[in-house]
Amino acid sequence: MTMSGTIKAHSRLPHMSILLDRVYTHDTKTPKGSVMTILVDRLWPRGIRKDDLPLDLWAKDWAPSPELRKKFHDGMVDFRSFRAAYRKELETHREEIGDILQKKHPSTVLLLYGLKDPAENNAAVLKEVLEEWMR
Repeated sequence: MTMSGTIKAHSRLPHMSILLDRVYTHDTKTPKGSVMTILVDRLWPRGIRKDDLPLDLWAKDWAPSPELRKKFHDGMVDFRSFRAAYRKELETHREEIGDILQKKHPSTVLLLYGLKDPAENNAAVLKEVLEEWMR
């Protein structure tokens, strides 16, 4: 933040491939190489021991707020409304996200999520936003 309280404009993210995988089906035996593996859920996935899930980052703060997550899971908001609200939340973390990804400079980022739906989840929205920030 600047002295005036406005978030400073962040430079464009470095180019990287962004992959998605459900944490419950993720093959933890795959060699990491230059892949940065990030869990993007606020809650740790049930039934998975922390020792069994090698991560570079557990990005709890990049996940939807508890209020938004609960509304979406309870069916109080549809995916379209969830997506719009979550995109706004991500803007408040843009500088932090950009700093981490620029510092690590991975060629590939793997976003892990817990929901069953591969298309309508927070990781899909985050991927969309990150790809926009790279343009």
